[in-house]
Amino acid sequence: LKGGNVAPPAAFMALLGPPVRRAAYVVQGGVMKASPVLTGTLRRSWTTSPSSVIGVRVVSRVGTSLVYARYQNTRTRNRGYVKRGIDVAKTRAKQVLQDGMREVVQGLWEK
Repeated sequence: LKGGNVAPPAAFMALLGPPVRRAAYVVQGGVMKASPVLTGTLRRSWTTSPSSVIGVRVVSRVGTSLVYARYQNTRTRNRGYVKRGIDVAKTRAKQVLQDGMREVVQGLWEK
């Protein structure tokens, strides 16, 4: 915020994009490790999108383009692997995000 006005999207991205993306990579790693493996295609298919500004939030999405990923997550013996992967990575992702935000604040403080 500068003078009571909301900072432009480019400013949000420059400051918050990298920490958000690093946290998303941690979540991606957790989901990849929890993914069932027969041929490895599902595990390799997980990707993280570049960070973007949606409203006043900086967002980075983790997902897969495989059609059967949802089926694997809801209707097989591997049921819930996405949630398990997120649960495993959640604490580490929060820590990565907090560390990144701390770096951003320290960088602003030094300017």
